[in-house]
Amino acid sequence: MKMMRGYLRKISSQPYACRYWYSTVTCGWCLPVRHFTPSSMSPERNPGKLIYELGNGQWNIPQLREALEKIIRQDSHFDDYEVEHSFPSIGRRIMMLNGRQVSEAGERKKFILLAIEDATDRIMAKRKLQESEKKFRGFIQTINSIILRFNNEGKITFFNHFSEQLFGYSEKELLGKPMVGTIIPEKDEEGRDQQAMVRGALEHPEQYYVKQTEGRKKDGGKVWFQWSAKETRDERGNVTEILVDGNDITGEMEYRRMLQEIQGLAESSPDIMARFDGKMRLLYGNPFLMRILGRSRNEVVGKTIRELGLPAEKTAQLEAALLKAKGEGDRLKTVIELQGHVYRIQIVAEDKQRQSFKLYAADITDRKRMEDALRRNEYELKSVVENTPDIYFRMNRQLQYVFVNPTYEKLTGLTKEQFIGKTNSQLGMPRQMVEFWQSAAQEAIVSGKEHIVEFEISSLFGKRYYSARIIPEFEKSGLVETVLVVARDITDRKQIEEELASTRS
Repeated sequence: MKMMRGYLRKISSQPYACRYWYSTVTCGWCLPVRHFTPSSMSPERNPGKLIYELGNGQWNIPQLREALEKIIRQDSHFDDYEVEHSFPSIGRRIMMLNGRQVSEAGERKKFILLAIEDATDRIMAKRKLQESEKKFRGFIQTINSIILRFNNEGKITFFNHFSEQLFGYSEKELLGKPMVGTIIPEKDEEGRDQQAMVRGALEHPEQYYVKQTEGRKKDGGKVWFQWSAKETRDERGNVTEILVDGNDITGEMEYRRMLQEIQGLAESSPDIMARFDGKMRLLYGNPFLMRILGRSRNEVVGKTIRELGLPAEKTAQLEAALLKAKGEGDRLKTVIELQGHVYRIQIVAEDKQRQSFKLYAADITDRKRMEDALRRNEYELKSVVENTPDIYFRMNRQLQYVFVNPTYEKLTGLTKEQFIGKTNSQLGMPRQMVEFWQSAAQEAIVSGKEHIVEFEISSLFGKRYYSARIIPEFEKSGLVETVLVVARDITDRKQIEEELASTRS
């Protein structure tokens, strides 16, 4: 017993709240430490009592009973066994128990040595920390930002849900993998080494407060994200990990690039491009406009239309167009002639308040000349078709008339309105004529080739003979869309041929 008491005195210097040793489950020794062991629980006052009976039964804890009886039955031990219990005088406490059987040398009698540590504060602090970490992780997983961590080897140690969706990787796929070569390409668009960027963040994280980086998705797609770095250091001050907090700026970068491309197109465009504010002051003019004005951009930006140096008539025309666009707010189109060239101008309001406008002016001089020439040709052709003694008519693939000239109207006694949209059969033409034109038109539609036929027609002026060219007309797809028939009167020739034939016979 002296040896056991010496051992107990030795371990009493350890940071436990209370320590007991007892035979079987009977109290044999008690070191009164802190609130667990009031004087009423000393071994002198409780000889031969079970530990479960001490302190009016406050130590009759099912978990403690189970642990102690297991030692007795199995001659085993337990370490760091957690027991949570409410005590009448001090409330709910959490204890860490260590127990084992011991015996003095030369004695058969065994004792159970039980060490009890009041770990309430430590365990509660740990639980609060775990709960706080759980809530923080939950927040990190739901936030619409890139949150990831990488260690001092550049390998990913955490990857939140938003990052998974953005890059297309699961966290499991990336944990332990280097950032460079997975979510960051080895070199950016300008050929810079991205591994050097990671090393820079580890060595000088304060310089990476705001950084824009090109990223790469699992499917090879490109993303851009803006991020900042927050380091974690060990007790020696060395950076062990970097926390990355970032935002997806892919849309913003694409918009910037689009603006740059538009700016580049405007600067090199052969058309006029300009911007005006609500007071008709020039905000921007491209180089082509500067060439027309014969002035530099610095000389004209901020000037009103009247101060640009255009002829008075053109100034008034442009001013009226801008005023109309400001009042109506819709796209306004007009045509203006400058220095011998014709421009088609389109003015568009940039905002709902119509405080700024974009002006586009395309040089349509050549197109205007072609349109004028085409109109003249159309007029001349129409004049020829309407006044020629030849027959002109057009049929679609269903053999419905889509055009007839006045000559054909006179011969048949039908008006253009009666012809359009009708077939020969619907017009009541003779059966022989219906079948003839079905065969002749279908041949051109199927073959896609022009051919010549001769036919006779009983007109208001008697029987007439015609030689007709049947010309297929094609749509963009290459199919025949309509057939044009141009027929010339050969009645006189036919009559001469008949007379010659009669004379010979």
